Amino acid sequence: MGLFSKSTPPPTPPDEPVWLVRRGVEDDPEVRVYQAVRGTRSWAEQHGIVPWDTLPGTEQAASDYMNHERKLVETIGITRDGKWLAFSHDGENVKWFLWCQQPPVPGVGGATEGESEQSPEGDGFSEGDRVRLAKPFWGELDSDTGALLKDWYGPDRGDPPTYPAGSQGTIIYPSPAPPEFVKEMKASGNYLVAMDDGRRLYAGGPFPGVEGAALERIPGRYQIVREGGQVHLRPMFNDSDRVRLTESFASQNSGKQYEAGWEGKIWAMAVTMAECWRTGYYPVSLDDDPFGGDRGVITVPAGALELVIP
Repeated sequence: MGLFSKSTPPPTPPDEPVWLVRRGVEDDPEVRVYQAVRGTRSWAEQHGIVPWDTLPGTEQAASDYMNHERKLVETIGITRDGKWLAFSHDGENVKWFLWCQQPPVPGVGGATEGESEQSPEGDGFSEGDRVRLAKPFWGELDSDTGALLKDWYGPDRGDPPTYPAGSQGTIIYPSPAPPEFVKEMKASGNYLVAMDDGRRLYAGGPFPGVEGAALERIPGRYQIVREGGQVHLRPMFNDSDRVRLTESFASQNSGKQYEAGWEGKIWAMAVTMAECWRTGYYPVSLDDDPFGGDRGVITVPAGALELVIP
């Protein structure tokens, strides 16, 4: 499915940026091929440029890959009928090979396998979006699903709420989640929320038109990883994000003590963000201490960090 012949490569001055282009295939009009291409913007626009924000998280990963491999053109994904297809890359059959999460198919907006990015405002919640309860929530355990359902009589009994307003969690989807299911879930608000204390909460009402748990979007997102039937969540950050240590620990190399509550920013100078997302470890440049002392840079697992919300 090569789209660019060797005789007509894009212009490639050393400082030219990497673009995402989308092309069709002559023998199958339903297929779309997404390629990372190094060249001028005017050249890229002639070949079907696609804004990077349609594939969240892909721009830096693709640029890092192209720079590391010194390539001019590379196919990064192929779709048909709203689904990613497998294709041959370096002798392997893959659907996605970049070191960032596989994004939704542009124009479809459904969930993807593994992990996903924060959804746009007005488009409901996508898997990995961070949310908080807009109102107190009284819950009762559903023995069939293990999730908390709304307890309608909790307030009348005078019981304390299971979660106060402002409690936070992460949207997760059942797996697999076909696009039609995701569309209906967004339309009805029937979300499953993995609360930060480890419990799960069903946000939908008992029947259409009756409100369940009221959710509000908050900054940040989590990676959702499924392994062996288990669902694992971990925070996901971008370069220069303000973060806070949530645990105290000592460096295994220097023995220096780092305290929970210290703040800093993600500082990806010696490692790519794609590598951070893949491994779950982030370099953090810590703020100076109150006396101006340099606390330095430390690599921290995502689970020991939280996003600082202004």
